[in-house]
Amino acid sequence: MRLWDTVVSWLEFPDLYEMQKLKSVQDQGRIADTFRPYLEARDWVSINRGKVINFDGSPKDT
Repeated sequence: MRLWDTVVSWLEFPDLYEMQKLKSVQDQGRIADTFRPYLEARDWVSINRGKVINFDGSPKDT
């Protein structure tokens, strides 16, 4: 409920569109661990600006 109240309170600031918190190395690790089963199970590749991207974020050699 506190999170909802916080989100709704943004309505008081019509020019506030987004707030972000920088992700720590530990945050990035937890995110990667959470999505790893999905990423490993899928049968397509990720493309970023025309380049195939590995799961570790590096460009894939083609």
